[in-house]
Amino acid sequence: MGLSNGHAMDEPVPKEGTDHDIDETISLQEMMGFSHNPSLIAARYHADGSEKLLQDYKLRNKVLGTGSSAQVVLARGRADGREYAVKRFFKSGVCQEALRCLKSEVQVCLCVDHPNIVRLHDIYESNESVDMVMEYCKGGELFQHLENKGRFDEPVAARVGLQMLRAVNHLHANSMAHRDLKLENFLYSGPSSSSTIKLIDFGLALFWDPSRPMITRCGSLAYVSPDILRNTGYTSKCDIWSLGVIIFMLLVGYPPFAGPSKTLQDRILAGEADWDTCSMWESVSQDARDFVERLLTLDPDDRPSAQRALQHRWLKLAQDKQNIRSPALLTLDIHQLQSSLKQFLQSSRIRRAALQVLALGIDLQQVRDLSNTFLSVDQRNTGTISFSELKDAILAVQKHTGTNEKTPDSDEFNEIITFLDTYMHEKVTFNDFLAATLQIQTTFFEEDVRRAFNRLDKDQSGTISQADLRSALGDFVECRSNDSLLQESGVQLDNHGELPYDGFRKMLVESGPLGGPPTERTPSRGCPESTCPRSSSKQSVKLTSGEVTKRHQKRIQSGYWQAMLTREMMMTH
Repeated sequence: MGLSNGHAMDEPVPKEGTDHDIDETISLQEMMGFSHNPSLIAARYHADGSEKLLQDYKLRNKVLGTGSSAQVVLARGRADGREYAVKRFFKSGVCQEALRCLKSEVQVCLCVDHPNIVRLHDIYESNESVDMVMEYCKGGELFQHLENKGRFDEPVAARVGLQMLRAVNHLHANSMAHRDLKLENFLYSGPSSSSTIKLIDFGLALFWDPSRPMITRCGSLAYVSPDILRNTGYTSKCDIWSLGVIIFMLLVGYPPFAGPSKTLQDRILAGEADWDTCSMWESVSQDARDFVERLLTLDPDDRPSAQRALQHRWLKLAQDKQNIRSPALLTLDIHQLQSSLKQFLQSSRIRRAALQVLALGIDLQQVRDLSNTFLSVDQRNTGTISFSELKDAILAVQKHTGTNEKTPDSDEFNEIITFLDTYMHEKVTFNDFLAATLQIQTTFFEEDVRRAFNRLDKDQSGTISQADLRSALGDFVECRSNDSLLQESGVQLDNHGELPYDGFRKMLVESGPLGGPPTERTPSRGCPESTCPRSSSKQSVKLTSGEVTKRHQKRIQSGYWQAMLTREMMMTH
């Protein structure tokens, strides 16, 4: 009955049928249609395969996990010395269904952007393999933590549940379903019990059309929802049921449904959760039990959405007690925030592009205050923030602290949001927010700047040239020569009219300091600057709304993106 039954808990659900919205020809244009920040999609895809992977990362012998056709190994970035988890998928002998699932996993991982979801840094593909370079979470699985503790205290369970729901709500708000939520698929970012919870493993995740129910039976049996087992079609609310199972176990230490496979399925289909076996429920509050009961509602139509579940009294009370959602931005200086946003708005196109690249590769532990600020402003918990949310948050802090700092007027706020909202979704993504507020960060490391430079130095020459920018920025810039972008940097170019690293660093640090000059650190364990291999990338800069819309339409119509990702992308024809 207990958690020691790990293998039985992880028993897969027998599959029947295939979702009609997964096929082998899904293109990058379709991914861009779902993403709030299309510029970050092509940025991380490399068709150079394993050879380029080994230039950028040093793979270690430590295996973090294995699967039927994939292996996760530890790696170290050669440019920054940081540790990463690399999921290696080998195509040889793999069935068509597995390749379709891999394509769907790649699509979802490229489109998610949330502090409680593991970050995808790079994808390398060859004819033989696909390698996904992910954020390395050192704290281990939620399963391991629960197994060690036996059960979680309510405040801890509520804090963990809040983070899990935020991640799931981000997926659902963007028409994605995970379909394999379980204790093993949530990791702690660091060794501390207060570290951020991260959702991982999108091997069964997919984009879906709410007007067309999903039909594939999939997931881990002990966590799977009855609507999946019925074979009549299901929605993303299957994830809510799985979260109910997880939080049930966090609170009392044993699963709500157990037994041999047939018995287990019958109990799930009947909604017969085991509330009576363990006396531990007697010490659990009524609010907590009510919360779990609602998530385990048998009828998916009556089961709450992730958005609605986040409003439950149990989570609200826990947030108040733990000060999780104190008035937004209290940890940051209001003047700094407003100044940083305006400075980003006034920056040159090349500096904004560089900050986007920088934010994409930053270690989130370095900017934890910024991540918490983003989550605090995101009142709807969708993983994006709106103009009204940002303005309301600043006004709330001013009222709470009695600050007399002048608040930007509506026109100024609208201008800031328009520039942050690169693709006119009327929302600001997490990465956009980081790019615009990085200067608040007081500790900034040299390797972060070096990593961003490497991504823009496409030919690995040690300088950023006009050709590099044309290759790296592509269609993201206005119809002016890329040469003008270099001139906009405001720093001295070399004799060939190219931007060296020192100039790039000066542009980032001195053109509106990122919390002052970077703090020097012991050189990373990567290779020397002169031999350090470069990562390839494409990144956007901010345009006016009319220019953005026009460029976005042009890219889709011209098939520009199709050529970028469909070149041998998971092809099995």
